[in-house]
Amino acid sequence: MSCHDPRGADRGIDCRTCHATPSSDALLTSGTPSAYALAEHALETDPDFGRSTLCASCHEFKLPARHPGFSDGLVQDTVSDWSTTAAAQRGQHCQDCHMKAGDHGFPGAHSEDFVRGAIDVEVTRKGKTLVFQLRPVDAGHAVPTGDPFRRLELAVWASPERMLEGRWLAKTHQPVPWRLIRDDTLPADGRREVVFDDIADEAVFWTLDYRYGDQRLEHRLADDDVGYRLFTGGVPPKDADLSSD
Repeated sequence: MSCHDPRGADRGIDCRTCHATPSSDALLTSGTPSAYALAEHALETDPDFGRSTLCASCHEFKLPARHPGFSDGLVQDTVSDWSTTAAAQRGQHCQDCHMKAGDHGFPGAHSEDFVRGAIDVEVTRKGKTLVFQLRPVDAGHAVPTGDPFRRLELAVWASPERMLEGRWLAKTHQPVPWRLIRDDTLPADGRREVVFDDIADEAVFWTLDYRYGDQRLEHRLADDDVGYRLFTGGVPPKDADLSSD
């Protein structure tokens, strides 16, 4: 269940979280309300309600001032990231992808098929070197985004029990004071190249996983809260050069 799902009120998020207004009993909407809706409750039209500025109230924030790591650095910067992309220049807002046709399912990082459709992977082998090109597809922000511990894990394997090389694609932060040290995520309007040298001569395979949280705490989490496998693919022996998706 998405944390935005109106049915998830017991988890702290319900319709009122976004639609309630602090100054009246009316609920916010971005469009012209129907007669049926107006008969149910008062509605207040606000064009900004259908724009990315609404999402920033939850998806763009700093650590609280009482936190030992407090600084001007953002913990989540998804909306600032979006504002610099081609999608923003086209007038495309968060709701255009995450609320298509008014859908309140809010597909995102926990929606496996949605994420798979947002990432393209190409791998080329030259001898013992594997070159991966990863890029977002029609994304309005970097991938991954959101919680600072989210990451993509790219790995090359000789067998299911023997990993040869691995790389995290994520943001690295200094905790105190909080600041960004390194950004290896997939840029919205670009690509990320990852090179693995001195890979085994024989056929190998690769995997790309999405992970949600701090790896130090993953052992405490249910499988669904750890992450999932996005892609897996095979790579022929070094004598057969490869260029494929």
